[in-house]
Amino acid sequence: DEVPHQVRIEVGVASAQPAAGGGVRRTVGLGLDLFSLSDREGFSVTGLAHVEGGDDDGWRQPRDEALATAVDRLGQRLALEHARPARVVEALAASDEFVRRAAIAVAARRELNGAVEPLSALIRAEDTPEPVILEAVGALAAIGDPAGAPAVIDAARGRPPAYLPQLIHALTRIGGPQARGYLFTLRQGHPSAAIRAEAKDALRALEAFEEEGAP
Repeated sequence: DEVPHQVRIEVGVASAQPAAGGGVRRTVGLGLDLFSLSDREGFSVTGLAHVEGGDDDGWRQPRDEALATAVDRLGQRLALEHARPARVVEALAASDEFVRRAAIAVAARRELNGAVEPLSALIRAEDTPEPVILEAVGALAAIGDPAGAPAVIDAARGRPPAYLPQLIHALTRIGGPQARGYLFTLRQGHPSAAIRAEAKDALRALEAFEEEGAP
């Protein structure tokens, strides 16, 4: 059955600055929000364009280019939303960062177990940007497969304590003996009292989740 959707366009950036070679450099950034009218679920994409000079009204070209980028990204995201699981998993290794991040979001929403290995590889790769690592951690938490715990634990090593609450929450969702063991280690030996308390609460929550899921 067809589900009615609505698209909202929002201009987030519109600026004009002197260009290096003279004239004006105009920047337009806008977002497209697509959501279902039945359950209000959806997602957002963005487009950004920089133009020096341009047509008579100055803003038409960067606006149109930003809109074209956003529409193209909307099409890519919709294609992944309706793609087979194997295609979503394949897109996790795409060179285009937008496609990669869209695939992470889709893998999380659809809880694709086949995505655990490539998500783990993304987290461990040296050239993965920090925001993408955290999104991949969130996707592993949404999937909830204990096989994802080692990558989340690896993500925690060497990072400041500010990162740990999100990673602790992910391990609580993922569960399994490795997640439990790492949380126990944090509870017993982390130098921050706040992190020890977070780990203690996470262990309690993990035990409750496991008891609920027990036959």
